[in-house]
Amino acid sequence: MIAMEDRMRRTTFRTEYRPINLHLHDFTTRPDSDTPYSFHAESDMGRSVAWAGDLTVQPPRSSGRLEVTGVQLPRYHPYLEDFTTAVLTNGTADLQLEYRFGIETNGLDLVVSNATIRVAEADVLDPNTKEVVASVRGVEAKHAGFNFRE
Repeated sequence: MIAMEDRMRRTTFRTEYRPINLHLHDFTTRPDSDTPYSFHAESDMGRSVAWAGDLTVQPPRSSGRLEVTGVQLPRYHPYLEDFTTAVLTNGTADLQLEYRFGIETNGLDLVVSNATIRVAEADVLDPNTKEVVASVRGVEAKHAGFNFRE
Protein backbone atom coordinates (compact mmCIF):
# COMPACT_ATOMS: atom_id res chain seq x y z
CA MET A 1 0.00 0.00 0.00
CA ILE A 2 1.09 3.56 -0.75
CA ALA A 3 -0.65 6.40 1.08
CA MET A 4 -0.19 10.02 0.05
CA GLU A 5 -1.17 13.24 1.78
CA ASP A 6 -0.50 16.67 0.26
CA ARG A 7 -0.80 19.39 2.90
CA MET A 8 0.51 22.14 0.60
CA ARG A 9 -2.99 22.76 -0.78
CA ARG A 10 -5.65 24.92 0.89
CA THR A 11 -7.65 21.71 1.22
CA THR A 12 -5.53 18.67 2.09
CA PHE A 13 -5.45 16.00 -0.62
CA ARG A 14 -5.29 12.35 0.49
CA THR A 15 -5.27 9.07 -1.43
CA GLU A 16 -4.16 5.44 -1.14
CA TYR A 17 -3.11 2.84 -3.68
CA ARG A 18 -3.54 -0.86 -2.91
CA PRO A 19 -2.91 -3.59 -3.75
CA ILE A 20 0.27 -2.95 -5.71
CA ASN A 21 1.84 -5.63 -7.88
CA LEU A 22 5.26 -5.07 -9.44
CA HIS A 23 6.95 -7.60 -11.72
CA LEU A 24 10.54 -7.26 -12.95
CA HIS A 25 11.86 -10.12 -15.06
CA ASP A 26 15.59 -10.76 -15.42
CA PHE A 27 16.43 -7.42 -13.79
CA THR A 28 19.98 -6.28 -14.54
CA THR A 29 22.10 -3.19 -14.02
CA ARG A 30 24.41 -4.05 -16.94
CA PRO A 31 24.85 -1.03 -19.23
CA ASP A 32 22.49 -0.92 -22.23
CA SER A 33 20.52 -3.98 -21.04
CA ASP A 34 16.73 -3.78 -21.08
CA THR A 35 14.67 -5.25 -18.24
CA PRO A 36 11.00 -5.96 -18.97
CA TYR A 37 8.65 -4.81 -16.23
CA SER A 38 4.98 -4.51 -15.41
CA PHE A 39 3.25 -2.63 -12.62
CA HIS A 40 -0.39 -2.55 -11.56
CA ALA A 41 -1.97 -0.63 -8.67
CA GLU A 42 -5.52 0.09 -7.64
CA SER A 43 -6.58 2.98 -5.42
CA ASP A 44 -9.04 3.22 -2.59
CA MET A 45 -11.54 4.85 -4.99
CA GLY A 46 -11.40 2.35 -7.87
CA ARG A 47 -8.72 4.05 -9.96
CA SER A 48 -6.07 1.86 -11.49
CA VAL A 49 -2.61 2.37 -12.92
CA ALA A 50 -1.07 -0.18 -15.28
CA TRP A 51 2.44 0.40 -16.56
CA ALA A 52 4.54 -1.99 -18.63
CA GLY A 53 7.58 -1.84 -20.84
CA ASP A 54 11.37 -2.01 -20.67
CA LEU A 55 13.69 -0.35 -18.18
CA THR A 56 17.43 0.24 -18.46
CA VAL A 57 19.40 1.40 -15.43
CA GLN A 58 22.60 2.47 -17.18
CA PRO A 59 22.02 4.89 -18.86
CA PRO A 60 18.57 5.59 -17.33
CA ARG A 61 15.88 4.99 -19.94
CA SER A 62 12.51 3.37 -20.32
CA SER A 63 9.88 2.79 -22.96
CA GLY A 64 6.43 1.34 -22.64
CA ARG A 65 2.75 1.94 -22.12
CA LEU A 66 0.95 3.70 -19.25
CA GLU A 67 -2.79 3.40 -18.56
CA VAL A 68 -4.65 5.26 -15.81
CA THR A 69 -8.38 4.54 -15.51
CA GLY A 70 -11.31 5.61 -13.37
CA VAL A 71 -9.88 8.90 -12.11
CA GLN A 72 -12.61 10.63 -10.09
CA LEU A 73 -12.04 14.27 -11.04
CA PRO A 74 -13.68 15.92 -7.97
CA ARG A 75 -11.06 14.27 -5.73
CA TYR A 76 -8.45 16.55 -7.31
CA HIS A 77 -10.34 19.77 -6.54
CA PRO A 78 -7.62 20.84 -4.04
CA TYR A 79 -5.31 21.28 -7.06
CA LEU A 80 -7.83 23.55 -8.81
CA GLU A 81 -8.30 25.91 -5.84
CA ASP A 82 -5.24 27.96 -6.82
CA PHE A 83 -6.79 28.69 -10.23
CA THR A 84 -10.57 28.93 -9.77
CA THR A 85 -13.37 29.10 -7.24
CA ALA A 86 -15.59 26.95 -9.48
CA VAL A 87 -16.39 23.51 -8.11
CA LEU A 88 -16.06 20.32 -10.16
CA THR A 89 -18.87 18.12 -8.81
CA ASN A 90 -18.45 14.91 -10.79
CA GLY A 91 -16.63 13.38 -13.74
CA THR A 92 -14.18 10.63 -14.52
CA ALA A 93 -11.10 10.48 -16.71
CA ASP A 94 -9.04 7.74 -18.37
CA LEU A 95 -5.60 8.14 -19.94
CA GLN A 96 -3.55 5.80 -22.11
CA LEU A 97 -0.21 6.57 -23.73
CA GLU A 98 3.01 5.13 -25.06
CA TYR A 99 6.28 6.75 -24.05
CA ARG A 100 10.03 6.74 -24.47
CA PHE A 101 12.20 8.36 -21.79
CA GLY A 102 15.95 8.62 -21.40
CA ILE A 103 18.73 10.60 -19.74
CA GLU A 104 21.88 10.53 -21.82
CA THR A 105 24.90 12.74 -22.45
CA ASN A 106 22.77 14.98 -24.70
CA GLY A 107 20.27 15.55 -21.87
CA LEU A 108 16.69 14.52 -21.23
CA ASP A 109 14.69 12.76 -23.94
CA LEU A 110 10.91 12.31 -23.48
CA VAL A 111 8.50 11.33 -26.23
CA VAL A 112 4.81 10.59 -25.64
CA SER A 113 2.81 9.08 -28.51
CA ASN A 114 -0.59 7.55 -29.21
CA ALA A 115 -2.04 9.29 -26.15
CA THR A 116 -5.78 9.15 -25.53
CA ILE A 117 -7.66 10.95 -22.78
CA ARG A 118 -11.37 10.55 -22.08
CA VAL A 119 -13.48 12.67 -19.74
CA ALA A 120 -17.08 11.74 -18.96
CA GLU A 121 -19.95 13.37 -17.07
CA ALA A 122 -18.19 16.42 -15.62
CA ASP A 123 -20.18 19.37 -14.20
CA VAL A 124 -18.75 22.65 -12.92
CA LEU A 125 -20.72 24.73 -10.40
CA ASP A 126 -20.57 28.39 -9.47
CA PRO A 127 -19.73 28.20 -5.74
CA ASN A 128 -21.99 31.14 -4.87
CA THR A 129 -25.16 30.26 -6.80
CA LYS A 130 -24.60 26.48 -7.00
CA GLU A 131 -25.65 26.81 -10.65
CA VAL A 132 -24.07 24.54 -13.28
CA VAL A 133 -21.90 26.84 -15.42
CA ALA A 134 -20.23 24.17 -17.57
CA SER A 135 -20.98 20.57 -18.35
CA VAL A 136 -19.23 17.82 -20.32
CA ARG A 137 -21.09 14.61 -21.12
CA GLY A 138 -18.15 13.07 -22.91
CA VAL A 139 -15.02 14.25 -24.63
CA GLU A 140 -12.12 12.26 -26.05
CA ALA A 141 -8.78 13.32 -27.51
CA LYS A 142 -6.88 10.65 -29.47
CA HIS A 143 -3.47 10.25 -31.08
CA ALA A 144 -1.93 13.06 -29.04
CA GLY A 145 1.83 13.34 -28.77
CA PHE A 146 4.61 15.30 -27.16
CA ASN A 147 8.33 15.52 -27.81
CA PHE A 148 10.36 17.29 -25.09
CA ARG A 149 13.26 18.12 -27.42
CA GLU A 150 11.07 19.45 -30.20
